[in-house]
Order: sequence, then structure tokens, then C-alpha cells
Amino acid sequence: QDMAARLVPIYEALDGGQPKQALKLITNMMKKKPASILTVLKALALHRLGSTEEALALCDQIGSAQPPETDETVLRTLNLVYKQMGKNEQATNMAERAWENDQRNEEAAIQLFYSYAREGNLVKQQQHVMKMSKLYLRPREDYVLWAALTILLQVPSDAPPTHPMLGLTSKMFEKIAAEGRMKDSETLLVYLDILERMNKPQEALRILSSPDVANMIKLPFERLKTLAHLHERVEQWDEAIKLYRQLLTDHEPDEWDAYKGYIACIQKKGFLAQDVEELMKLLKGFQTDQKTCLCRGPFLAEIELESIKPREGEGNQAIVSLMLQYFDRFGAKGCCVYDLKPYMLRHLDTDQARAQFGETLLEKTRGVSDSEKNLRYYTSCIQIQRVLGMHTASHMTDAALLSLANDLVNKFIASAEEAVKKAKQHREAAPKGSVAEDDGERLVGSDLVLVAVHILLEMHFKSTSEQYVYQAIAILELSLVLSPSNFQFKLHLLVLYARLGHIRRASDLFQSLSIRNIQLDTLSHIVLDDALRYSPPHARPITDTILHFHKQNVDQTLESVAQCFSHHAYSRIEDISRLKKRLQSSHTYASTLTETLFFNMILYAPTAPLIPDEPDPNDLLPFIKQLASNTKTDVIDAKYDVLRALQLNEDVESIDTWQPETEQPILTRLIAEAPMCQCTTSVRAYGRTKEEQVEILRLRRLTLQFVFDAFIASSPKADELRDILLCINDVLAIPSVSASMGVLKVEEQTGRTQSFDAIRWNTVRHVFEAIITVLELCAEPNGPAVQTLPGKLAAVHKGCEDMLGLIKGMLAQKDHAFIAIPAFFSLVAEVMFYVHAMMKKAHDILCPYVPAQPS
Repeated sequence: QDMAARLVPIYEALDGGQPKQALKLITNMMKKKPASILTVLKALALHRLGSTEEALALCDQIGSAQPPETDETVLRTLNLVYKQMGKNEQATNMAERAWENDQRNEEAAIQLFYSYAREGNLVKQQQHVMKMSKLYLRPREDYVLWAALTILLQVPSDAPPTHPMLGLTSKMFEKIAAEGRMKDSETLLVYLDILERMNKPQEALRILSSPDVANMIKLPFERLKTLAHLHERVEQWDEAIKLYRQLLTDHEPDEWDAYKGYIACIQKKGFLAQDVEELMKLLKGFQTDQKTCLCRGPFLAEIELESIKPREGEGNQAIVSLMLQYFDRFGAKGCCVYDLKPYMLRHLDTDQARAQFGETLLEKTRGVSDSEKNLRYYTSCIQIQRVLGMHTASHMTDAALLSLANDLVNKFIASAEEAVKKAKQHREAAPKGSVAEDDGERLVGSDLVLVAVHILLEMHFKSTSEQYVYQAIAILELSLVLSPSNFQFKLHLLVLYARLGHIRRASDLFQSLSIRNIQLDTLSHIVLDDALRYSPPHARPITDTILHFHKQNVDQTLESVAQCFSHHAYSRIEDISRLKKRLQSSHTYASTLTETLFFNMILYAPTAPLIPDEPDPNDLLPFIKQLASNTKTDVIDAKYDVLRALQLNEDVESIDTWQPETEQPILTRLIAEAPMCQCTTSVRAYGRTKEEQVEILRLRRLTLQFVFDAFIASSPKADELRDILLCINDVLAIPSVSASMGVLKVEEQTGRTQSFDAIRWNTVRHVFEAIITVLELCAEPNGPAVQTLPGKLAAVHKGCEDMLGLIKGMLAQKDHAFIAIPAFFSLVAEVMFYVHAMMKKAHDILCPYVPAQPS
């Protein structure tokens, strides 16, 4: 305990990003009392200061000590240092030596199990824990349970109920339960989850029928919820209704899942009058009780019941009346539109009914006297009207829509200025030293600004005039001044600035959102595509952050799995493992890895002369060879099955929109309008199918494969390169891919429009064909390649001239299209890189065949 207290300042210094201070504290403590934990912490501090070799030497010193180290804290910290240095195997090897030295040492055996868990080696983890279950007669832990959990982690998440490993784990848990070793809720929850996956609700219900077992679930709420769900699964409707009713009455009257389960059971029974009457009595009691009258659940449940029960020609009057009453009670809440949306779309099935409903809501808002509450009701009303399609050309003229947008913005500005004024007065009146409240997150009425922006963007699509986009940006920037922490304003600005190619501002907004951890995988698609297209240098910080997160994810999730075993949090193990697998198969991660290779290859390539008189240490080909040698094969794997297995983790609902279901979200349409170049990481945001997006990523990886194979091998084979080029041509021939390659266009002064992307890809193909021809010429000096090579090189030259000519033409136009110039130059740089490498490779291959004095 004394040592633990002395280590606290060191941990605080390391966690606070002060390794120098930590090293100073460690050095002073080691002079007084050396200890293994201090040596390991010193290695950690040295590593963070950049002295990796010295840190590794200290770690190896502890790892090779005799007798081997067995302290859990030392081993865990040492494992952390090894992992940060990329030396994962050393930590496991050390744990293996410690256990082999004394297999009676159960602590050493447990630490080796944790090491395998941190390494993600499930097979060795399973083998080792099975040995432990036989070796230790009075074990500290239930190793059979650990073995079952390890086997369960090897079962795919989409495995069928009959998967043999599921059956094996079920048998192991059944034995644990029969022997009375199921002593905590974590073990029970895992067993119930296994039975759920095996589609055995009857067996799960049998296990929970024992009061002792059911009481392992400490929270009565969770216990009732589990039992009710299982009774519903086995079609015991009356028992399920009884449990759902008890859950609502005794524990949580606002539990929406319980209401849905209750109503579903009534529906399965055929809407018996007694069941409906009992539920209505329960709902009315909640609605009138002073303690529960503010809960939304009872009111929504009444709407849900009315929505699904048979009406036999009664019409929709009853449910419309209930929705209006719900608006009266909860219209001031931001969730009102989302609560009512499914019922409005289902039962307001005519334009007349929707218009009448919207007008009724607007009339209701006029009866609210309190200004702030009135604005909240008005905001919900406007959102609902948009959902019902009332802000369209069939209901309003363009002038009326623009007038509405203007009114919405003015309402918000007036309200926001008043709120800012009150917040300032509050801060001035507050005692010194008190923490001021954040008054800028989402002010009342801020959603009105978003509706106004959506109206302006719809006008942009209708007229194709960019002025509406600029007006939307101006409104959002002004609103952001009044509400500086409003993340919806920032997300909308991100899309608009990225659409215009203003990546610097978009990147600043992205950074201001403090997007981190899992959000880097779910939200980065909003800006990443356009950043890669318009300004790769500004995309680099974003891609680096994404890659850093994914690297950390592997280490942290594996460490979390080990900690779950250590702290008996068994029900979390499979969730953590599933998250790790999902992130490892992330489409955004795969695309970012591929594009980072292009960054490293093109932006940082040496610019040596094309044909130097002497070998240059900064030659381009050795640079490519080194880059390829540092690249894992899976990063450029272009197999269709591999890419098809990637998962789409993008959060497409992060940006608020209230479009009718029949229309595509307004910002999605805006992004889809943007020109696309070499990379598009987002699938849904661009309205593209997963298959189309897989082909685009495949195209990029095939290009890398060709470059690596052509420029790093001492004797590359022309046939293999031609196969890759044929695959590239096949992908480019896919209609959706070729269409995307024709979006980035330039209109010449003659009125003729040319596709810059099409010219670029044709030039790249000519470069690759020239490389293949050079290799064929090397293999057969007097073959047909002698005649075709000049034509190939001439095609490359013409393609480069055409690309530069289009850029010159754009510069001569002197209009707002100049924003896209960096995108064109980045594409030209990529093509010139291939040309440069081709010339170097051709020189190296053909030099022996070229006369000393070439003509």
C-alpha cells in the first residue's frame, strides 16, 4: 500500500503528458528503494520521450529476470510498454517463461492467460485455460467458465443457431449450472445470451424459473424485463402481459420497450376487449397521476394501440385527435416530431389531411402566450410541416418559401440575442469563481435556422444557382456566433464548405467538434471525401487521426477483454470483441489506409532527375521499394470477397433533417452533387451502393498493386502486370464507376465540356501500358513492342498536355471554379508520379540496349 501511494504522482505525471517529470520522480525513488514496477515505469517514460532503445533494454531486463516476475501490476505495465513499442510477442514470451519456470504458480498461469487475451490469440488462450482447469484442484477462478467464454469468442456473430461451438459452450454452461457454480449475474447473462442465439427461449425460461437463479439478476427491473421477453418468445401471452404490467406499475412507467411488448402481446391475442380495457385503464391512470403525468410513454402507448388495432371503417379521426393532444402536451419538446412521425406518415395518407393537420398545429402555437414556450411549439410545428411535405412547390410558391426562410432566421436571431443577453446578466451577477453555464449548445429555436438552410438548398437545386448555398453559409456562420457550441450548425457548415472545396475552414470546423474515438469512424465521412478530393494536405491530419484511433482500438479492446476476465465482467467480453471486429472491418479504415499509401507515395516522393548521370541515393524507385516493403499485403488486397466483407459504420442520421420519406435528405443530395475524384470513402452519403463503392476501392488498390509490382521487382513480369491492368479496365468499364469518373468536368471556351477524370484515367492506363511494353521489349528486343512503344509514349504525352490544358482553360475563366484547382493539381501530381516512375524504370531496363550516342 505504501508503494502504491508513492506511485500516484508518477501515474499522474504520465497520464498528464509529462514524461520528464515522471522520469525525475522515478529516478529519485529508485535511489532510495529500487523496484521492478519503477523500472517498468521508467521504461514507459523513456519510450514517451523517444528513447525507445533504452526503454526496450529496461523491459528486457525485467523480462529475463530470474526468477521470472509474476506481479500482476508489473506484468500489465510491462505489457503496455511492449505494445506501445510494437513488441507484443516479448510480453507473452516473458509470461510463458514465468509459468514454465514454476507451473504450480497459479498467478503466473493467470498472467499468461491474460497475455494471450491481450494478444488476441484465442486458440492458445483456450488451450492454456483447459490445462489450468486440470492442473489446479482448488482454483482461484472457474477455469471451465473461462474456457467456455474463450470458445464463445471464436463463434462468428452471424453464426446459425446450430453452430457446433455454440452447442459446446451451451453444454459447458449447463454443467456449470448443474454443479451449482453459477454464482453471479454475469455468468447467468452470458448463458442466457447463448440460449438466445441458439433460439432456445424455453430452456432459458426453465433456468430462470428457479428463484435463486432469477435473483442473481440484482435489478428487479432487468429481471422482470428478461422474464417478460422470454414469455413473449414462447408465446405465453398472459404471463408476458402480467410481467410487463408489473414492470410498468412497480418500476418504470416510461419504459417504451415494455409498452411495445405489452401491446404486441395484446395484438397476438386478438385485441380481446378485456385486455384492451385493462391497458387503457393503466394508461389513463399514468396520464392523470401527478407523479407520472409528465411521462411521454403512456401517451405514446395510447397512440400506438390506436394505430394498430382494427378500426373497421372508423377512419383516422381518433388517432388524429390523440396526436393533436400529444402535441398540446409535449409540443415544446424537441423529440415531439420524432415521436409523432411514424404515426403521421402512416395515417395522414392524403395531401389534404396532412395540410389540415399542419395548419391545426400552427393555429395551436398562436395560443401559447409565453414567448420562449411559444417558440418551442412553433419549432416543432415547422418541423412537422416539413415532414408532411408542406414546404414543397406543390404547397408553396418560391417567394413564399423564401419569405418563410427569412422569418425563421429572424425569429431565431431575436430569441438568441435575448438569450445571450440574459446569460451575460447571469454571469455578471454570479459570485466570483463560480463556473458559468454553457449557453451556446442549442438555443431555443436553433432548429428553425436549419429548416431555413434546407429551404435555401432546395432553391439551389431548383435553380442551380450557387447564391443560395452562399446565403445558407452566411446564415449558419451568423447563427454560430450566437450559439458557438451548436454541433448541428457546424455539421451543416462542414458539408457546405466541403462542397465548395474550402477544406481549410471545413477542417477547422471538424477539429472544433472534438470528434474522437468511435466518432472518427462514424462521422469522418462528412468531410473526408471532399478533403481527399480538393486538398490532400488538409486531409492528412484527419486520416492520421483515424489511423491512430484504429491502432489504439486493437490494443485497448484486447486489454479490455483481459480486464473483463480479471474483474468477472463476463457479459461485456463478447460486446467488446464484436466492436473490435467491426472496427477492424471498417470501410472507412480500409479506404483511409489505402489513401494514406498514396499520400506517402506521391506527396513525399523524391524529385530526382528523370535520367541521372550517376545513381542517386534519393532515387524514386528505391523510395517506392521501401514504401512497398513497409506495407502489409492486406492493405492493398483487391480481392472482391475481402472488400465486400467490409462494414459501413457511417452515421447517416447525425445531421438533423426533416425531409418527407419520399425525398432524399437535402444534404445527401448536396454531397452527391459534388464532383468525385480518386477517393470516395462514404457509401450511403453519396447515394452509392456498397457494390459500387467496393469497386472504387478495388480500383485504387489495383493501381497500388500495379505500381508496386512494376517498379520494385528486379524483373517484373509483363503478363502479371497485364492481368492487373485488365482488372483495372474491367472496373473502369462498370457504368457506375465510369459515371463517377466523369463528374469532374471542365467547360472550355468553345463550349465543349470535357471530363478531367476520364482524361486522367486514360493517361494512367497509357502509362501502365507503356511499362508493360517496355518489359516486353526487354524480353524480346526485336519483337512487336519496338513498333508500339513510341505510340504508347506519345499517348502519355498527349494525355498530360490535355490535363494541363484543361487547367489553363479553367484559370482563364476567372470564376468561382478556381476553388477546385487544388483538386486538379493533386490529380496531375499523381499522374506525373506514374510518368516519372515509368521513365526511371524504362531507363533502368533499356539502358543496356541503348547505344552510347543515342539519336
